[in-house]
Order: sequence, then structure tokens, then C-alpha cells
Amino acid sequence: MKEESKKSLITAAVLAAFFLSIAVITVYSNNNVLNRALAMKNEAQAVCDEAIALRFSYARELCEILPEGPSKNIISESIGDYEAARSLAEVSWAYTKLDGAVAGIIPRSNDEIRLISLMSSAEDFLSDSLFYFISRADTYDRYVSSFPSSITAAARGMEPSERYSLANALRMRP
Repeated sequence: MKEESKKSLITAAVLAAFFLSIAVITVYSNNNVLNRALAMKNEAQAVCDEAIALRFSYARELCEILPEGPSKNIISESIGDYEAARSLAEVSWAYTKLDGAVAGIIPRSNDEIRLISLMSSAEDFLSDSLFYFISRADTYDRYVSSFPSSITAAARGMEPSERYSLANALRMRP
């Protein structure tokens, strides 16, 4: 009887070691997958941030040459909101506010036309960048919320992505 008990104990220990090694390999693998997904999402977000910053830099230049008026005031306010923004929602709000102000401008000089054209090009760049960001953020979110990587993500305090809300500001232009 003791011999059978020893065999059962050894078998249980081998099985426990086997399952523990599978768990360690799974956690290690999921950690690598999550790190890659997070890095790709952050890289895509950096490109979007760069496009937004570019548009706001053109807005600063435009604000310097515009005559006093409501559009100039709103552009100036949106630049201030952008500089104070601490989240993607706040950046999105400032961007949408800027877009509304720029849409109402009737250019009166070649410099205004040039800057508005550059802002439009920056918007096209942002639109392409945003599609890439959404794709990467969706991939990251799938890993964070699906089993078994959700266990690793929860242990690391990873949460689903914050998103830009720029759909109303990004209009498809001919």
C-alpha cells in the first residue's frame, strides 16, 4: 500500500510540476505579446500626437497673422486648451474646437491660404495616423481583455486603451 501511495504522490508531483511549467511559459509568452502590443499602440499614438502637434503649430502661426475677431479668439483658446490637455479626451476637445474655428475662416492673404492648406495636409496625415492607431489599439485591447493574457494584463495593471474622439473634426475632403 505504501508503494502505491508513493507512486501516486510522485505522479501528482510530476503533474503539478508539468502544469506549473506550462503556466510559467504561458505567462512569459503573454507578457511578451502584451509588451509588443503596448509598444505598437504607443508608437501609433505618438504618430497621432505628432500630427496633432503639427496642426496646432500651424494654428499658432495662423493666429499670429489673423486680424482680431472671434475666429482668432477661439483658435487662441483652443491652443491654450491643447497645451493644458492631460488626456486624449482633452486633446480631442481642443482639436475639435480648433477645427470649428478654422472652418469659419475666409482667408484674406496668401499666408492665411498657405497655413490653412498646411493645416488641411496635417489633418490628412492625422486621419491616416488615426486609422493606424485604432487598429493597434484594438489589437492591444483584444489582448488585454482575452484569456489567458487578461490574467497577465490584470496583474500588470494594464487597462483598455483611451481613444481619441475626433470623428466629427476629421472630415473626408476631396
